[in-house]
Amino acid sequence: MTLRSGEVFNRDMSPSPQLVDSFQALGPLAVNPRVSEEFDRHERAAKRWKRVHTTLGRLALVCISLVMLFFDFEFTLGHIHPAPQLLSRCVAAIAALGIIAQLVLVFFKIKERWILERYAAERLRCLKFQAFALVPLVPDLAALEGAVAAFVEKQIALLDQELMAGRHAMDNFSPSDVAMPSGSERQHGSALPVAEALALYKSIRLDVQEQHFNGQAHKSNERGRYPALFSELAFALGAALAIIDVTAAALNPALLSNNSMLEIWLSFFTMGSFILSAILAVYQRGAADAAHAERYKHYAREIHGIRMRISPNSAESYLETVREMELIELRELFDFCRDSMRSSYIF
Repeated sequence: MTLRSGEVFNRDMSPSPQLVDSFQALGPLAVNPRVSEEFDRHERAAKRWKRVHTTLGRLALVCISLVMLFFDFEFTLGHIHPAPQLLSRCVAAIAALGIIAQLVLVFFKIKERWILERYAAERLRCLKFQAFALVPLVPDLAALEGAVAAFVEKQIALLDQELMAGRHAMDNFSPSDVAMPSGSERQHGSALPVAEALALYKSIRLDVQEQHFNGQAHKSNERGRYPALFSELAFALGAALAIIDVTAAALNPALLSNNSMLEIWLSFFTMGSFILSAILAVYQRGAADAAHAERYKHYAREIHGIRMRISPNSAESYLETVREMELIELRELFDFCRDSMRSSYIF
C-alpha cells in the first residue's frame, strides 16, 4: 500500500485500479472513458482560466494597493520627504499595470471562461454518476454496458448544445431539470446486484464527495481567516487613530497644528490603515472563501444524511439514493456558479 501525503483530486473520475478490479461486473460505471475524455478537457481549461483569473486579480490588487499607499505618502509626508522622480515614474508604471490587469479581466471575460469550463466539467462528473441509476433498469451486464453508452452519448450531446449558449447556459441552469434514468425504463427486471452497485457508488461518490467537501470547507476557512482578521484590525486601527486625531485637536489645538509632525504622521497611518482594510476587503470578495466554506459545509452535511439513510438491499432505495445525491451535487454546482459570479477582484 502506498501512503499519500495529500488529497488526490478527481479520484471519483479515476478510481484506483484495485477498486476497479474489485467491481469488474460494474466496469462501465467505475470507469467511463467517454465521460472522462470530455471531463479532462474541460477540467484542464477550468484550471487554466482560474489560474489566469487569480493571477491577474491579485496582481491588480497589489499594484493598486502600492499606488494608494504612495498617494497616502505624497498627500501627508510628501512635502517633508519628497519622493524621487524615478520612484514616481515606477509608481505610475505600477498603476498602469494594475489597470491593464483589471481591464484584461473585464474585456476578456476571464472569470466567465473559468466558471463556464468548471460548470461543464462538473456537469460531466454528475453525468458519470447519474448512469448508476441504470443498474436496476436493465436485465444483464451486456445490457448495462449498452445502456450506459447510449445514455452518456445522448447527455453529452445535449450538454454540448447547452454550452453553446455560453454564460446563458449557467444563468438558465435548473438542477431539477437535469435528466435522470427513471423507473419507467425498466426492462423485464434486473439480475444485477444492487448491493454491489451501491457499495461502488458509496465508495467513489458519497465517500469521496463528503471527504472533499469537508476538506475544502476547512481549507476555505483557513484561507479566509487571516485576511478577514487583518482587514478588521486595520479598520479598527484607522478608526482609533482618527478618533485620537479628532480628540487631541479638540482638547489641545496647538498639539496638532497643520504643520506638526504628530499630525502628519497620524494622518499618514490613519489613511494607510483604511487603505489596507479596503484592499483586504476586496481580496476577500474576490477569493469568496467565506461563501465557499459555508457551501461546502452545508452540502457535506446533506451527503452525510444520505449515507445514514441508505438501505443496502432495496432497488427503490438505491435509485432514490442516486437521484437524491445527484440532485445535491447539481444544487451545489448551481450555488458555486452563483457565488463565483458574484466574487470579484475589480474595484
